[in-house]
This record gives sequence, C-alpha cells and structure tokens, in this order.
Amino acid sequence: MLKRSLQSGIIKQTSSILTIKTTSKWKRNFGCSLLNLVNKELIDYSLYVVTDTLQSNQQNRTIEETIQLAIEGGASIVQYREKSNNLSNREIYQTAKRLKEITQFYQIPLIINDRVDIALAIDADGVHVGQSDLPPKDVRKLIGQDKILGVTVGNEEELNEAIMANADYIGTNAIFSSVTKKDTDTIGLKGVQHIMELKNSKKLISDLKVVGIGGLKKENVKQVLNCGIDGVAVVNSIIGQKDVISATKELRHLIDLHKNNNDINLTRVKENFRESLRQIKKKRPLIHNITNYVVANQSANALLSIGASPIMSLHPKEMENLVNISNALLINIGTLNDISIEANHLAAKTATKLGKPIVLDPVGFGATDERTRIILDLLSNYNISIIKGNLGEICKLYSVTFNDSQSNERVQIKGVDSEGEVNLLLKKRMVKELAKKYNCVVCVTGEVDLISDGKRMIQVNHNEPNLRNLTGIGCITGSIQASFSAVCDDPLISASAGIAYVALCGELAGSRLRKKLFGKTEGTVNSIFKPALPNETFREKLFDQFGNLTVQQFYQFLDIEYSEEF
Repeated sequence: MLKRSLQSGIIKQTSSILTIKTTSKWKRNFGCSLLNLVNKELIDYSLYVVTDTLQSNQQNRTIEETIQLAIEGGASIVQYREKSNNLSNREIYQTAKRLKEITQFYQIPLIINDRVDIALAIDADGVHVGQSDLPPKDVRKLIGQDKILGVTVGNEEELNEAIMANADYIGTNAIFSSVTKKDTDTIGLKGVQHIMELKNSKKLISDLKVVGIGGLKKENVKQVLNCGIDGVAVVNSIIGQKDVISATKELRHLIDLHKNNNDINLTRVKENFRESLRQIKKKRPLIHNITNYVVANQSANALLSIGASPIMSLHPKEMENLVNISNALLINIGTLNDISIEANHLAAKTATKLGKPIVLDPVGFGATDERTRIILDLLSNYNISIIKGNLGEICKLYSVTFNDSQSNERVQIKGVDSEGEVNLLLKKRMVKELAKKYNCVVCVTGEVDLISDGKRMIQVNHNEPNLRNLTGIGCITGSIQASFSAVCDDPLISASAGIAYVALCGELAGSRLRKKLFGKTEGTVNSIFKPALPNETFREKLFDQFGNLTVQQFYQFLDIEYSEEF
C-alpha cells in the first residue's frame, strides 16, 4: 500500500501490514513518544478516530490499514479501543505497538482506551478512561503529567473528578445511538450543551477540551459542533466505511468549514495548504537551489526538516541535468558572481523549457545597477512562477517596472534589507499589478505578508518579530516555497503556504521559548508578550519547529485571509 523513503528510515507495506525500519539516527526523533516532540497544548482533537477491529475486518482490512487510511484522509488523533474478547493481552499489545509506529510516523497522537498497562508498555501518547475504569487521579499518577489524559464525563461530579486529575480533555456520553453502542442511553444535543455549560462555569487554569462521541456522522456533525465542542469522535463513520479516505475527508471538510465560519473559499485555500504539506512529506520533492553561500546550509536543513530533498549547486555545466531531475527551482541572487549568473540563466532556461516551477528571490533589487539588470533579464526571458521579495525589493521593482518614483522614495534599500513603510492598500496594489505585468505570483513579506496572482490575494497574518533578527530567513522561505511549488499546481497556494509555514513556525518557536525563559503561559500563538529572544536559541527552536510541525497543526493554527477580484 505504501512505500516511502525517509532521510534516515524507510516505511513500507509488507504482507498488508505497515512496517517501519529505522536507523539509530532516525530513532532519536522517531523512537520516542510524540509528546516529546509536540507540545500537549498544540494537540488537535477536531477529528478523533476510535478503532473497531470487527468493523475494520468486515471491510477486509486490518485495523492498522484502516487507521493509516484515516490519517491520510485527515484524522487528527487516534484512540485504540479493543473490546473483543477473542484477543489475548499479548495480541492487544502487539496491535497497539504497530498502531504506535503508524501514528508516530504521521505525527498523530495515539490514545489507548482503558488499558493503562498497554499505554505504558508501548509509550503511547495518552489514555482515555470511562467511569467504570480506574479513577482519573490514579491514572494520572501512573502516566505522569506529560501524557494526555481523557475522561468520559456525564455530570458535574465526574467533571470535577476529571479536573482534579488534570485531564487534558473530556469526552461526552453517547450523543446519539450508534453501531457500537446501540442499547446505550443517549444524551442528545441538550446533553452536550449541558456539559459545555458545566465546563464553562469552571474557572480553569488551562483549557480543557471537549470531544463529543456517539452516532456522529456527516448528517449531524454540524449540529454537534455548533454546541461549542472542540472535536468529534467517530467509529463507524470512518472505520466501517468501504472508502476510508473519502469518508474521512468528507468529515474533515465539514469540521474545517465550521471552524472557518462557513467560508467555503477560505476553507478550500487552507485545505490546499494542508494537502500540499502532506504531499511534500509523502513525495519528498527534489529542490534545486541556486542560492547565496551565506545561507546555503540553513536552507538545505530547512528543506530536509519539512520533508523535501535539497540540491545546492551552481556549476553551470550541471544545470541542465540537475534541473531535469529536480521538481522545482529556486533562484536566489544574493551572492552574485560570473558563475552564478551563468548558472541562473542556464537553469531558468531549462526549467522554462520543461515547464517546471521557478521561484525567484530578487535579493537586493535596486541596490546596484547590475543586480537590477540581471533580475529584469531573468523576468523578461523565462517563465518565473513566483517572485518573493521584502518591501524594499518589491517597491523598487514596482518603481522600475511602472516608472513610479513615489513608491521608490517610500522605502530605502540598505544592502539586501530595506527600511521604511508603505500602507497596506498600496502594498496590495503593487503586488497585484506586478503579478499581472509579469504573469506570475508576487509576494511582499513584512509584518503582514501579501501574495497575489493578479486576481486573487492571500494575506498571511503571522508575525514573529525575532524572525527579522536572523540572517537568511527570506532565503529559507524561498526554498520552502519551491518545495510547495513542486507538489502543488497553483502557484498562489505554493507561494502563500511557504510563507505561512515559516512565519507560523517562527511564532510557535517564539511562543515556546518565551514560556521557557520568562514563565509566561500563552493562550494563543499570537501573544502580545513578545520580548526579544537570544538569536541562537531562537534559531534552534525554529528549526525544531520546521521538523515537528504536523500537517494538521499547520492547518489548525493558520491565520490567513483570502479575497478575489480585490
């Protein structure tokens, strides 16, 4: 079913069971609990899939195969629940262990239902218990504070018990009747609303999530979400379906649409972001970087972290062969010399001929006459897909292209950086008109990033001030944009997703580091509390985030705006 090469490990399908072989290097990140890599505060409970071995077997699939398909379709968290009396403890343990391998590969949390012993034995990410299981406070003692604890709650006394055990989320009793719980009393929508009222009446130090379960399907999921819950847990609606991926995607879309206030266009854009990142991790595209030597190593490591494969070469005689085997090309003219200039043209010519995406980073455009000439030459002769620049570079390009001296005077070029400010409406006009002129996507980066193809506009609102203090962040962004371009045919999505990925990782890295250094507990990624951070420490956290941000978390925390015919 699946065969995939990793930088330091291989995942493949053998005898209908997904197996993973890893080297010791990969195990440093892979052979440990997901929660060692991902903060519990970032866990997404929105589409919570609960296993059912019998239903899976009825569809001629193993539970491992079914869960893999569900994750591919958009499941955000998985619970292994085994109610069969036909399996021994050893068999349950072995199944749980295989499921852990799958969920860890996809960076999805694995929760074990009831069985604390199994959870501890396989180092699962958490445990869920009901009212007939071990008391929550005792489960917390056994699993520790770093693991996820979920508790089924039906009244205020049970809610208080969950709160005292420092539960991370609570599950409702069955909302509607279901295949797995036909004879169980159901609470209906009023019961869900009651649980939400009880939870909201408590003054909680941390945010306690609420997950609804019981007979949830595409026909009623919107009603349940309208009660204010954080996630829906499903069994038959995914596990028992013939086409698991399609069933999961359909539910995922309904949940996403709800989260985006029923804005179908914004939802589709964000879903395209998420799917593009998923494809990068699945296909591992090869990205040819002609970039400046100041950041070549950082750019290569960033691409490896996100899941792509870098080529860093500017030997002119290699250009045709390298572009031919690559999936996308980045041209960053940061450190110019005769060799790089020749390489830029040869690579751009080949990529244009082959129809491969080209990302152009016009570093320092306008700083010298030679830089200006070289960039305009590239724009005139080749099919550039994306132009990404800072405010100074884009203002200067607009000025030269349209002979507009006003925009040139607003911002001063200082080496490869820029100083000055331009209002938002003027920025939008510049990227729109430049996109139409050069028939490509144009991006201007800053506190607010704007990306346009001349007809559509995406605004990325993530803003981590410390990113401005690190050399080469713009160059890294260009490389990551190229990786998105390699798997997505829409350059507006590719360009925007690349910028958003770097900016969001910066915010998450800064948020965690501030909490560690200053003891601040931040409720959101976009905190007002943003003191300067040590550059090297922040850089390390940023690259950790490049590698650890999951596909669903990328979607979960996106802060973008979308408009057409603006």
